[in-house]
Formats: sequence, C-alpha cells, structure tokens
Amino acid sequence: MSSFFDDKKEPDEITQTPTNTSAKSLSTGDFEKLEKLEILPHILQEGILFAGSGSALLLQAAYPGIKNRISDSQNAQQDSSSALAKELSDALQATLSYIACLVLGTEKEKKTLLDLLQRGQHPIRASETYTSHPPTQLWVSATLYATATDFYQRIYGRVNYRTAEKAYAEFTLLMHALGMPTGTWPATRQAFWKYWDDQIEQLSVTADAHRFAKDLFDRTDLPRWVVMLKPLMRVATIEMLPPRIREAYGLKSTASTRGLYRTAMGFSVAIYPALPKSTRSYALQYYLEDLRKHLNVRIGIIDQALQLVDILARQQLLKILGRVAAQEHRAAFDDSLQIFQRVLAEELLQAVDQLRQLREKTTGGLRSWCGHGVGVGDGQGGSKNEVLEETHFEDD
Repeated sequence: MSSFFDDKKEPDEITQTPTNTSAKSLSTGDFEKLEKLEILPHILQEGILFAGSGSALLLQAAYPGIKNRISDSQNAQQDSSSALAKELSDALQATLSYIACLVLGTEKEKKTLLDLLQRGQHPIRASETYTSHPPTQLWVSATLYATATDFYQRIYGRVNYRTAEKAYAEFTLLMHALGMPTGTWPATRQAFWKYWDDQIEQLSVTADAHRFAKDLFDRTDLPRWVVMLKPLMRVATIEMLPPRIREAYGLKSTASTRGLYRTAMGFSVAIYPALPKSTRSYALQYYLEDLRKHLNVRIGIIDQALQLVDILARQQLLKILGRVAAQEHRAAFDDSLQIFQRVLAEELLQAVDQLRQLREKTTGGLRSWCGHGVGVGDGQGGSKNEVLEETHFEDD
C-alpha cells in the first residue's frame, strides 16, 4: 500500500483525537468533532476506493474463526460458503452505510443512528454479526481502513505525515462512535500496522473462503456502479493481496494481470480525479441513501411522537383557560372552546393513526436490509506482506 509517511513530524505536533471514548455513548465534545471531520470526507467520498474492497473481503474471509461467527448468526440452513459470502457482503455494506452517515449525513441522521447503535438496535441487521465479537469487528474494520487508505494514495499520491495522523485520528473516532469497545482499536498508526502485520501472518484460507473468492468474481446481483468497477476490482484484488494469501486463494499474478493492473491504474490516475465530484462520490451516497430509508422511519416516529405531545399539551392548556375565563363571557367562550376542542380531537386522532402506521412500518422496515451484496478487493504482488506494505513505511 501507499505510504502515509512523507512529512516527518513529532507525534506531539499532531492533534490527536482521544481514543478512550466510551463504546456506550459519544460525548458532546466528540460529537462536535464528528461534525467537523476534515480529512476523511475527502478520502472516503471517492468511489474508486471500492475497487479495493475485493481484497478487503478476501482478507476478512481468511480470518481465523470467521466461519464460526457466521454459523452462530445463521437461523436457517444454508450452504456455509454462501452464508459466508452473504454475511461478509452484507456486513461490508452495513459498515459502509454507517460510515457514510457519520461522514456525510445530517446532524439529525447522525444522532438517530448513534442513538440506535448505542441501544443495540442496529438499523441494518447484518452489522450485528461482528459487533458481538470485538476481535472480528476489529479485523473487519482494519481491512477497510487499510485498503481504503492504500487505494486512495495509488490514485492521488502519498499524503504527508500530518494528514495521515489526522486521518487515522478521525477514523478512530468513527470506530468508537460505531461501538468499538474502548481499547480495541489500536491507539496509534504504528500500533495499527504492528497489529496488521501480526494478523496477516495468522490468516488461513479455508475451503469455504476459497469458494467465496470464486463466487465473489462470478456474482451478477450487484449494483450497476459495482459492475462497472469489476474489471478493475479483479486485477486489483489479485495484485494487492499478500503473496501467501493470494496463492492460497488460487489467484495468480501473471504478466497479463500485472499489465492490466498497471494500465487500469494509469488510466484511473490520469482520468478519475478530473471527473465531477457528484460522479466520484456516487458510491458513498448510494449507501447513505439506502440507510436513510431505515433512518427516516425512525425519525418519522420521533416527529409524530413530538406532535402528539404538543397536541396533548395544548389540550391541557385549554382546560386551564376554561377554568379562568370570565363568567360574563362564559357562553361565547364555551362555544369557541368546543370548536377548538373538536379541531384538536381531529388532530389527535390523525396523529395517533399516523404513529400507529409508522410503528407497523417499522416492524419490518427499520431493521431489515434489502441492499445488494458488494464484493471488493485488489492488491499488488511481491515480497512478504506486500499487501498494504507501502502504507506503513518506517519513520526514517
């Protein structure tokens, strides 16, 4: 991977985001930082980063014990490799949707999402598989960070040390906001890459993971924008994976794949940055819009509940006014009061009916996930731990 170490700075020169945020709630100060992200919005908005998602999924599939995590979450009988493919793809979409909301969503959407996550009510059910097991949650998130920062620098060039530190601090904040237990996510980039290198050595490609890799490239039930990226995703996945993992998956880095990769990347570097922002950011907006379908139901329930409270408060106020009305104007006041009360009664019945409809809609809609699975990945071949290797050069 490309390096985040260009400009050498002392660690104390960099403003770090605290990493001891509670997994149960986000402090006011940290939420304000979430509202003022500087680096991640520029990085994560780039849709071409999803070309590196294939390598992320294959690295996740090779994680020791990942199949057990999947099996424990399955209620129905399902082929193990199919279950693995579905769960990994769905979990990827869930995580990307949450990140899209926290990076690009409105303040109201962010608060609604965080409220649901803090109470264990995941808007997208697929995300529950991994959040119940912090080590797996850590590895899944680590593959997203590593592949995204790597691919970004392949397109835009290496970022300097200060930018890299700030980006990592902001990503750390996102991880805590999404419920990563305190102390799980590495506190520094140096600690992250040590964890990464250690974990790469422990990966093991099982038969299920091997079948998953084949299915990943053969899938057709993908969004149109993903289909457009598939040629780049395939060669990128092959060339970005560590040699040992790539060979275990039966993928071959040949003169042909290397040539295609260099051609595709050269074309991307020359053309992609010049595309309109709306085009480049389409992928993340896609996930955000899908999540909004779930969040809007929740927001609608809250708004209807507030409307109901407002109507009840006004009714109580009218009762008080009725008691203190002047006796000589009692008849006229009573007539007006009756009219007003009838209007309020109609509003109350309407609000209750709308609230009931929203709740019924929520039963099936709030926690369901109807998105299409997405596969991602790519890498570059070479020496030991070559995947993402360029991303963590030594400080000297």
